[in-house]
Amino acid sequence: MLRGFKRFMAEILVIDDDPAIRLLVKILLKKQGHDVITAERGEEGIRMLNTTKPKLILLDVMMPGLSGYETCKRIKGTPKFNKISVIMFTVRSGEKYVKEAQNCGADGFISKPFITEEFLRTVNDFL
Repeated sequence: MLRGFKRFMAEILVIDDDPAIRLLVKILLKKQGHDVITAERGEEGIRMLNTTKPKLILLDVMMPGLSGYETCKRIKGTPKFNKISVIMFTVRSGEKYVKEAQNCGADGFISKPFITEEFLRTVNDFL
C-alpha cells in the first residue's frame, strides 16, 4: 500500500475495452485492498450491476457498442444504481471532455495516462 493512503476496502467495477488497462487498474486497486471486478463493454458492466454492489465505477469513454457517456447516463438514470459514484476514465482530456462527463452524470474524471498516486488519491476521494 502506498504511504499516506487510507485503506478502504470497497468493491470497484472497472469498465474498459482495453485489457491492459483493466489489468493495470485491477492490480493497483487490489494492492490497496479493494475487490475489483471488470467488464469489457458498457452493456456488460450494466448487467453486472444487477448481481454486484460496487461503491465505485471507473468507466472508459471510448468503447465499442455503448459509449462510456451513454453507459453513465443509463447508470445514473436507474434509481437502484444512481447512488454509485462514476469516474470517467479516458485518454481524452480538456475542459470539453470534463463537461461532457459532468453532463452525463459522472462524479469525477481521470485522464489516461495517469500518475499512480494521483489515480489512487482520486479513487479514494470517492470512497
